[in-house]
Amino acid sequence: MLIDGRDMPQPYTTTLQLASTNSVNRKNHPLPPVINLDNEGNGRYTHFGLETALAGDSPGVYFRNADLLQYAAIFKTNPNALPLSIQKKIDKLHNGPEIEAERRLLRGETARSLINNAFIVPHFEVDMSCDGVQFFDNSEQAECIPLCVIVHSVSECSDRSRSKPIILQKRSPIIVGVAHCKEKPDVNLFLSAVIAEFKRLDPNNDDITTIGHQFTASLRCVIADWPMWSYLKRVKGHTGYWSCERCIQPGVACEINSNNKNKTKKKKKTIQFLELDAAPRSDEEFLSYCKSDDCPDEHLNGHNDLSPFLDLNFPMVTGFVVEPMHTFYAGCVGGRLKGLAYNPNEHKLSSSQLKQVDQRLKLFEKCKPLEFERHVRSLSKSAKKYKHHEIRNMLMYIFIPVFSGILQEEHLENILLLQYAMLLIGGFVNEPVSQDNLRESSRVLKMYVQQLKQFNYPIRPTTHFASHLPEDALKYGCGIEALSAFVFENFYRFFRNILASGNLPLEQIRNKLVERSKYLLPTSADGMIINSSMLYEIEIKKFEVKTSGQKILVNFSEWKGIKKMVFSDFVLTNRFPNNVCLFKNGNVVVCSDFIEFPKMGNNFLVVGFLFQTKEHACVKPYLSTKYNTFIVSKLDERIGEWNINNLLCKMYTVPYKLTDYAKLPDITLPNVPNRWFTTPIRHTIL
Repeated sequence: MLIDGRDMPQPYTTTLQLASTNSVNRKNHPLPPVINLDNEGNGRYTHFGLETALAGDSPGVYFRNADLLQYAAIFKTNPNALPLSIQKKIDKLHNGPEIEAERRLLRGETARSLINNAFIVPHFEVDMSCDGVQFFDNSEQAECIPLCVIVHSVSECSDRSRSKPIILQKRSPIIVGVAHCKEKPDVNLFLSAVIAEFKRLDPNNDDITTIGHQFTASLRCVIADWPMWSYLKRVKGHTGYWSCERCIQPGVACEINSNNKNKTKKKKKTIQFLELDAAPRSDEEFLSYCKSDDCPDEHLNGHNDLSPFLDLNFPMVTGFVVEPMHTFYAGCVGGRLKGLAYNPNEHKLSSSQLKQVDQRLKLFEKCKPLEFERHVRSLSKSAKKYKHHEIRNMLMYIFIPVFSGILQEEHLENILLLQYAMLLIGGFVNEPVSQDNLRESSRVLKMYVQQLKQFNYPIRPTTHFASHLPEDALKYGCGIEALSAFVFENFYRFFRNILASGNLPLEQIRNKLVERSKYLLPTSADGMIINSSMLYEIEIKKFEVKTSGQKILVNFSEWKGIKKMVFSDFVLTNRFPNNVCLFKNGNVVVCSDFIEFPKMGNNFLVVGFLFQTKEHACVKPYLSTKYNTFIVSKLDERIGEWNINNLLCKMYTVPYKLTDYAKLPDITLPNVPNRWFTTPIRHTIL
């Protein structure tokens, strides 16, 4: 299929733009060009545009219709928070607002507010991310570097004293540009187009009115792993002595202990950060972190190699977040798991202990709820290959039952400090973390590092850097995982799956996105085609239910004896492992049936059995029962009923300290001495 400029989505044009443009010269927009980033042709780049993306007119808006439904929910209560182009797209789904807009036009009314004779336009606040994506298994091949943004909030204007931002509940990446190169290109050339757009859309510009712009936009933060943000910031990487992004301290080169008996071989060294209370870096002093006669700090590459983000007056220290997926999970937690599996100097488990761990993990594959895509693989064989989701699931859900009775208590409690810290400040919610939790998490993370020093374990850069996580939770007023790259990493699979060959990859990506943008039907996330006002209203209601945070039943089905209750963020059934839940009165229940009572009343009763005994899963370093994590046993043989409206959350449940891990016991059998570890699936908690 031939793709050319005629297939490009046409941007919405304001009345002022129409008046200043000759209709004869208005042509279809050409395809975004693919340009060379250097004279040798080693790097190439195509730019889809930030302004067109936020207006909903770019082929880079991959989740266009799902995003539009979210904007439509905002449009119902606060239409002035959205630009005219998005309002027009919503009108196409629902004709009512469009008729009213025509009436306002005939009456000579304006849809925008006027303050001091200037039009006030909506404001977008976005998060930006970029990371390398390997197209092929061969690491010597060139990689793709997508430049993506996520809309964090919209508001009627950029002045927060006049308009409170409306935070979007669904985080969908938007492709702004894509580079393809063997080595990272010149950062100024790579970012020149998007930096120019941010400057053009800056709400602080003197002449910022509706003339030529439907909205303003600002960059809230940059989300990237350590190698990428050192490239974007033009600072030392994680192997540098002054590489810590948040505090002023020189790293110490320490030898890595090994059992290598070859004395002629050069010993490996790693940079360690040993101070726990070093002076913090500040945004205002960023340019001073450069080596000179008066300053030994070598954080910056040099004053001749500065980041283009400085042109935006962007906060160069706090604006680049401590990204938890790479720093905390992959770096800090993943490093400890690798030590347990492979490194004798970091408390490597014996072969018999590793066999026990692997046996437990193999059994726990059968306990994976529907909300989890991956199970955790063998520790001895796959610790170096663990995906970020596996590391997170290991730490937050099954670490205690996997290592209890195998790992020494002091080491078990040490790693549980990481779990405790993430319980205090983690989560993907956009609500502020309490001051008490921030202080406690900071204390806990510093205690973790201090104990590693006592164990004589290396304090690697990512381990130290994780201790700065509470700073971002405080600054951005949200759970720390709301600032993670999980949503971007899940989206990057698109770039791996789209190529038909290795020839002209950027052209293939561009053409596929343009083709998809042209022929994609107005569908919702679950595939419903929205071709009428009635379906539009239904989808808006469904979206509002999913983002309400309430336990509202979306669907109930029965097939071959399996009953399934589908909620907005989880599924509850009458079969293990999806049949254990926690009610608001503290009851942990194994569901065996669901009854609608009265009939056709859309009110359900959970029929099941109650665990009579609940114990602490851990007492140190924190009381697990405070976070509804228990060791349960003694299933009541009497059947009980619970109202579904009193449900608190779904539970992740696995066997605890079995004598034989070869077979999964039946959780529904009463009067059996088996014990079960159970913990809430965090995103399902009301």
